[in-house]
Amino acid sequence: MGQYRMYQFLCFIMFAELLLFSLLASPLPAGLS
Repeated sequence: MGQYRMYQFLCFIMFAELLLFSLLASPLPAGLS
């Protein structure tokens, strides 16, 4: 159970970093428009 929780946490961190990186890379929401 511990490993699964750690894996889920790592996935969440990677997803958050990708989202942050995309937001920083393009200040203007070009993907949304």
